[in-house]
Amino acid sequence: CLPTEEILDRVDQARIASGQAALPKDERDALAAAIESGLTYARYGLYRYVKPSYQDKEPYINLVAAGVNLRGLMRILLFKRLESSVEAFRSTCRTLTQTHEHFARAMDRGRIPAGQEMQRAIYDLGIEEASASEVMEAIEQAERKASSKYDIKAFDAERLRADLVADSRLFSALHYLVSEIGPKEDAKLQRLNALLADEIGKDEKVILFTQFEDTARYLYDQFKGNPEFEWISGAKDTAAILARFAPRSNPGLERLAHGRNPIRVLISTDVLSEGQNLQDAHCVVNYDLHFNPVRLIQRFGRIDRLTPYFPEDDKRSPEEVWAWNFFPETELDTHLELKDKIRHRVEEMRRVIGQDAPVLYSTEEIDEDGVIRLYSGDGTVAQEEDDDLRSPLADAEQLIRDIQRNRPDEYERIAELPDGVRSARLLDHDKARFFVYCRAGDFHQLYLADADGEIVSSDLSEGLEAVECEEEEPRQELPSNINAAVTRVKRHFDRIVREMQARRQTRPRPTAGQRYALDHLREQRMTADPDDRQSVFDPLIEAFQRPVSTAIRRRLNFLRSEKLEGEALLRQLRRLYTEHRLYQAN
Repeated sequence: CLPTEEILDRVDQARIASGQAALPKDERDALAAAIESGLTYARYGLYRYVKPSYQDKEPYINLVAAGVNLRGLMRILLFKRLESSVEAFRSTCRTLTQTHEHFARAMDRGRIPAGQEMQRAIYDLGIEEASASEVMEAIEQAERKASSKYDIKAFDAERLRADLVADSRLFSALHYLVSEIGPKEDAKLQRLNALLADEIGKDEKVILFTQFEDTARYLYDQFKGNPEFEWISGAKDTAAILARFAPRSNPGLERLAHGRNPIRVLISTDVLSEGQNLQDAHCVVNYDLHFNPVRLIQRFGRIDRLTPYFPEDDKRSPEEVWAWNFFPETELDTHLELKDKIRHRVEEMRRVIGQDAPVLYSTEEIDEDGVIRLYSGDGTVAQEEDDDLRSPLADAEQLIRDIQRNRPDEYERIAELPDGVRSARLLDHDKARFFVYCRAGDFHQLYLADADGEIVSSDLSEGLEAVECEEEEPRQELPSNINAAVTRVKRHFDRIVREMQARRQTRPRPTAGQRYALDHLREQRMTADPDDRQSVFDPLIEAFQRPVSTAIRRRLNFLRSEKLEGEALLRQLRRLYTEHRLYQAN
């Protein structure tokens, strides 16, 4: 932490550089006092300022829980935006200065904006990918709704206003301090430049994800002179941008890209993390990390698609896709604990539903069987997971259950329909579509194909929407080329089934002894020195998660039965690693 006088001098320098005067002596002294005291978060802990005679009365008693939650949310908001980018933090500090001034003006009019409306505004917008200006607008709307509920006479208004002004000074000072950091001084941005230019290369398409719109706009501003770069948020024309970025994966959108520059690097918030096919790109960069690993998996899923999967086309379905994660700076992560929280949730997910690829580290244990069961329709693997992982077939399955319960005769008729049943309906456009359901053993998939049998999508929601109709809708005549189209889809499905069967045969699950060793290695790795993580734990984890010989399996099972832990277990594993020359396979 910088000395107070140095902070004050740097704030003055930044003010002068922006064309403003240095702080007058009284303001400088007031800022010095605020720095020494630290942030009070007065605006988000209003119950501390309620007079004792009002503390047990409605609605003031409700401020107890709201205050605890709001203070924690605001603290996370500040650290999370700082982790994202200097611009996200800069705009947040500017917004918080403005909202504190807005609150002070409300107090001057005898109003205290507070309560659950404020909490929802900050939670819904401040922690997610909204811009700082949207946070400001939502907070002001919440204040207008809440201000009539709370009588200013119930508060120690003088102390509240003093703390409010002190916090406003601190946010303003933080804004001026980070305003000195330009693109050349932004180490994270420079690392991104090097990654794109030197490691990924200028021929690869890249999706660059960030949680915050402020960061996405900032990154685009640094590259907007290059026509190959574009950014997207909820307000952008998504279809037109996808047509320029991923035309092979979205053949129906090609006309939207006509006469416009193709996009090689697409900067996006999580507006693109779900429901889009972007396999034209083989690289994902996470410029910041979301607390929920499901979001990260969804980001990877835009380019690493199990379906639609094209083994015959290495441009649409390459053998390898690449992901880069930007981790928070070490000291900052002591406050966020972001890496540990994500790591623990990834481990929980692996145990519940499996994991077919690493999320944070290349040394993570992989369990493809659980994921294959999930994609094969085994709903039991996802029952304990978040709604984000529920099958899109849930609504259709509920419809079938309703028919079974309320119309048993109709359910029996449906159940007895033969394989290969076919039907047709009219669509509101002139492009024919085929909806084809394929099944082989416990693996099944629904496809939406064009008139030639070329697969357009395997997104369940899109396919179900295409065939959804009223029960009374008349059946149309089948197209003359239906057999050829269905045969083409079936050949595609057969190739996928063969590859998945081969994958199951060639990648056996780790034994109980291996899982025991790997769990303990990963646990010890979390508290190890950075050098030891790289030189000791990573090689061991990589070696013992691969298939091992019978002799090693027996030894690992023995260590498990003896419940060996800690340093004793680590010594034995290092001996196995050396004696059996497992390093030679690295």
